[in-house]
Amino acid sequence: MKKLIYSIIVIIFIFSALSGQTQELRGAWVAWAGTNIPSTDQIVTTMNKLADANFNIVYVDVWRYGYPYFKSEVFHKYSGHYTDPSLNDHDQPARDVLAEMIVEAHQAGLQVEAWFEAGFNGAANTSSPLFQKQPEWFAKKKDGSTAYYGQAGPSMIHCHLEVQQFLIDLAQEIVEKYDVDGIQLDRIRYPSHDCGYDSLTINLYKQEHDGTAPPSNISDQEWVQWRADKLTDFVGRFYDSLKTTNSEIIISNATIPWGPMDFCQDWSEWANNGYLDILVPMLYYNTDSYFTYQLENNSELTQVNNSNLIYPGVTTVANGSYTDPNQLEAMINTTREKELGGNVHWYHANLIWHQNDYLTHLKETVYNQPSVIPYRSSDWRQSAIVIDDTSDNIYKTKGWDSYSKASVQFGNSCLYVNSDSSDTLKYYANFSSTGWYELYIFVNVEKNTSADYSSRVDYKITHSNGTKFYKINLKKYGNTGRWEKIGDFYFEKSYQKEIIELTTDSSDGDYVFADAVMLLNTNRPEKFITSSLERNKNNSTIQTYDSFELLQNYPNPFNASTIIKFNIKQRNDYTLSIFDIRGNRVKLLLDRELNQGSYRVNCNMDELSSGLYFYRLSSSAKSLIKKMVLIK
Repeated sequence: MKKLIYSIIVIIFIFSALSGQTQELRGAWVAWAGTNIPSTDQIVTTMNKLADANFNIVYVDVWRYGYPYFKSEVFHKYSGHYTDPSLNDHDQPARDVLAEMIVEAHQAGLQVEAWFEAGFNGAANTSSPLFQKQPEWFAKKKDGSTAYYGQAGPSMIHCHLEVQQFLIDLAQEIVEKYDVDGIQLDRIRYPSHDCGYDSLTINLYKQEHDGTAPPSNISDQEWVQWRADKLTDFVGRFYDSLKTTNSEIIISNATIPWGPMDFCQDWSEWANNGYLDILVPMLYYNTDSYFTYQLENNSELTQVNNSNLIYPGVTTVANGSYTDPNQLEAMINTTREKELGGNVHWYHANLIWHQNDYLTHLKETVYNQPSVIPYRSSDWRQSAIVIDDTSDNIYKTKGWDSYSKASVQFGNSCLYVNSDSSDTLKYYANFSSTGWYELYIFVNVEKNTSADYSSRVDYKITHSNGTKFYKINLKKYGNTGRWEKIGDFYFEKSYQKEIIELTTDSSDGDYVFADAVMLLNTNRPEKFITSSLERNKNNSTIQTYDSFELLQNYPNPFNASTIIKFNIKQRNDYTLSIFDIRGNRVKLLLDRELNQGSYRVNCNMDELSSGLYFYRLSSSAKSLIKKMVLIK
């Protein structure tokens, strides 16, 4: 599969070159300080300004300070939380930061990679929910204390199979539920050599070294390389798992420019093994001379066999000093001279709001024309189809009128009508290609407002597979000034296709408000797309399903034999395997096609020694893993 993905990237690169398009990755990391989560308005401004300056991709933070910044069922399973509690409203997520980032970025013409900034940094401190719920997941120093990534927080155990699966599951959850263009890893490294002295890592090392414990010298070369090799194995498994979920997803890694002898990370080996599509070394220097020196002399970079994978990271600030815009321009030109594919900039806030006015300088110099990403075809992301109240693609009966005094509206106005009327509003769209599209409405009604707006609005969605009806309670969204996704729908290539009819038949209150609608082509695999979104006056949910459920074995702990139960909701090929703590498969219990239903498998482990084991149920789409303890 790795050779196939690389061949596709090369073909796209050649095609783009022949078509005369400018090819260059122009990226920006989107992050924030502490708990200062960007507001909806800040996200809109960020994406529009970056797009206006001819950037073409953003790397948005989805995993930091011990929380995912999307509604995560995986994280909830292990921590009791769906996301950062500061985003909650009555214990339920009121905001999905990743969803907001994606829709605003794609509308602006930017691609989106979900950036796992924290990597194995699984908590902000020991009070974080994941540390509290899964303390056995966290790494130890030689003196037995918790290993920290400096002030960023505690490190998880890097070779813990369940921790690795947790990170894979978080990424797979994003790929399945969100229309992202890629996944970027970060902090896939040890915080220092003084890490890896937890009992699990020690026992694993002993098993592979005839009972010998790890060296007392934390920087022993073999001990460092052993830990680095375990991380390499993880990156390979991460890559294969995500590519199995969606072969079109780009897997990248943002890495500090030091190798295994510094942080037990052998990232040049990851690239050479085909475990990465893109490598982003963070060459954070204020001057082009230092930047150029690292490009030419960094020992890890020079070991990367294929320089086409390298997209250097550059920065607006290093060592407390802000980079002169002319130096940033020079670094981009150096990247071009080295025939590398582009740069990723640290970071969006400085680019946009710092007094150096980086965006203006870049747009006037090196980014004065739009560019396509070298490894993507130019039509990978189509332009957003937006239909607002002033569009020619709207038909409205005479009762509808323009309104320009809403607290938030798309453009300069929206529409309203008396709910007692029998008026109709229809939206039409032109589709240049056949495929799946995400359908959004722009919300301009404040949550639980005391104003006499209608809380029930009837929407009829007409798509290529039929018609669906929705009763949408705008007062319950709490998303004023934001695009709200209705669902995924399949549309064939057509002109002036009626997609939405809005009526007031069951509306309450005095007035019904309506604003723009938007369609975005989606590149999610069809098997993950669902049009089963249902909304009612009390709630709004997207109905998704898991293809299978793995239950805890019983008894556990057990002597010799135990029962493993699981539920299958979708016919597919499944495997059920047992692994030891080294990640070696010691038993294959099942490998065949299964129909929908409930299953139980008797697992006899009489021939195995006592210890901790993991059992994993896998399909072509995902894997679930649980642990069990054999005691004799």
